[in-house]
Amino acid sequence: MLQKLEDFHRLFYDSIHKIPKRERYVLGIKIDNLIVEMLVSLYDRENTKDPQEKLVILKEFDRKLFMLKYFFRLLYSRKSISERKYLLFESKLIEIGKILGGLIRKNAPQKEA
Repeated sequence: MLQKLEDFHRLFYDSIHKIPKRERYVLGIKIDNLIVEMLVSLYDRENTKDPQEKLVILKEFDRKLFMLKYFFRLLYSRKSISERKYLLFESKLIEIGKILGGLIRKNAPQKEA
């Protein structure tokens, strides 16, 4: 998942100059900061031993992923990015979300029958 997020960050960084100035300096900075926070979360997850703490970190990552999707929908609705770019970003975020969902299920406490 780390590699997918790093690739997404590079894709966003390469596209940021095409976003109109106003959104670039408001939403663009928020998006960039959020991606960096998510990268730090993944680092924290890798360096913790406690399964409960890992689950908390993954759920926080999930909230940040939700906000990232929201910001891209906002950029698209304001016509700050093209439909093609929006679909590209969204597909990458969905891919990250699927991996995240699997990790959350894997780290969730097992229910006893």
